[in-house]
Amino acid sequence: MLKKILMLKNLKLGRSFLFCVKNILKKNSYNILFYYPAHFNRSESKKNEFFEPLYEICDRHDISYLILEEPVLDRAVTRSDKAVPFDFIFLIILVLRKILPAKHFKDFYEKESYIADKIKNLLLRKLQYDNVIVLSNSMVGFFHGMDKNARIFDYQHGIIYPSHDGYISEEKRVPDHIYKNSVNLLLYSRLFKEILIEYTDSDYYKNHTYVIGKHIEKHERKVNPEKKNILFSLQIAGDEPKRDRNWVKVINRFLNRHSEFFTTNGLKIIFKRHPRYSPEYDDSSLYNFKFTELFDGTLDDALENCFIHITLFSTVVFDAAARGIPTLLWNTTDSKAFLYQEYYKYPIEPLDDDKIIGKISEYLEKPGRYENESEKVFDWFNYCYTPLKENTFFEALNLPEVAK
Repeated sequence: MLKKILMLKNLKLGRSFLFCVKNILKKNSYNILFYYPAHFNRSESKKNEFFEPLYEICDRHDISYLILEEPVLDRAVTRSDKAVPFDFIFLIILVLRKILPAKHFKDFYEKESYIADKIKNLLLRKLQYDNVIVLSNSMVGFFHGMDKNARIFDYQHGIIYPSHDGYISEEKRVPDHIYKNSVNLLLYSRLFKEILIEYTDSDYYKNHTYVIGKHIEKHERKVNPEKKNILFSLQIAGDEPKRDRNWVKVINRFLNRHSEFFTTNGLKIIFKRHPRYSPEYDDSSLYNFKFTELFDGTLDDALENCFIHITLFSTVVFDAAARGIPTLLWNTTDSKAFLYQEYYKYPIEPLDDDKIIGKISEYLEKPGRYENESEKVFDWFNYCYTPLKENTFFEALNLPEVAK
C-alpha cells in the first residue's frame, strides 16, 4: 500500500496530459528530444548533471530541444521544473505492455514499435524531432517506433566494460535493444570506444559511436593526508538485493575487524550512499561505529574533506582521481574492482581487506608515497576522460551548419 501511495505522489499526470493535448492540436518541432528517468536528477542542485551541459550548448547555439522526464514509481525523487513529465504516456505504455499478448508479435521490439505507433497517432501526432538523446538506453524501442527516421543516441553515464550487458552481450554481440533500434552512442573518451569495438564481433560500434567527451569541472590536485577522513562510496542500489545485503555484512565484518586501527590512527570513514539507494536495504549498522558516519552532503563536499576513497567499484573513482585522491578498490565478494585496472589501467591494483589497511598505513607513514600515487591517479583521469567537444556533438547529430 505504501508503494502505491508513493507512486501516486511522485506522478505529475496533469501537466503530462496537457503536453499530449498540445501535441494533438499544434505542430511542435525540435532538433533534439532529451529523455531520462528522474533518478538522474542527482547533482548538488538536484539537476541532471549529464544533460545540463548539453542543454547549455543548445541554448548558446539556438538549437531547439524538448526535455522529457520519466517518473520513478518506487521511491521519491526530485522532479525537474524544466522538463515535461512523461508520466501520462509512461503509464499507458506500461499498461499496453502488460495487456497486449506477446504471441501476436515477433518479439518485444515489434510490440514496442506497435505501442509507439498507436500512441503517436492518438496523443503525439504533431510532435516532430530529428534526434533523441537518452540515458541508460531508456525507451529507445519506443522512440524508434515513434519515428524510424529520427536518430537515437544513448549518452554514456557510467563505465563501459566487456561484461556490461547494456552494451555487449555474453556472445560478444551488440545487444538487440541497441542493434534493432539503430542506437548510436555518445561516449566520454576514445578508451570506451576501443573497448566496445574490441569486445564485439561486428563493425557496428565503429560506425555508431561518437566521442563527444564529458563536461569536466577543473580541479587542482590539492590533497592533504592530514585530513584523516576516508570517503567510502557504497554500491547498494537495489539492483541485486541478495548481493546488496551481503555487502552490508561484508563491510560490517571489515569495520569490526579493523576498528582498533581506525580508532588508534584517528581516522573517520564517511559513507556516501548510491544515488539510487533504497531504504528497504538497511545499512544503518554501518554507522554505529565511533569512527563512521553517513554523509548526506554533496559528493564534492565529501571529496573536499577526504584524502582517501574506498569503493567496491563505484564510478566515484573518477571524481576522486580528478582531484588527485587515490581510490583503494576493494577486491571482495561480488566486487568488480578488477575492471579499473584490467580495462582502464588504473594505477593502483585492487586490494583485499588486509592490503587496504596496509595501504592506508603506508600513506600515513610515507607522505611521499601518497604524493606519488596522488599524481598518478590525477594523470590517469585525464587519460580516461575527454573534455566535452561541441563540434563533435553537432556533427554526430547532423547539425554541421552549427559546427562551422
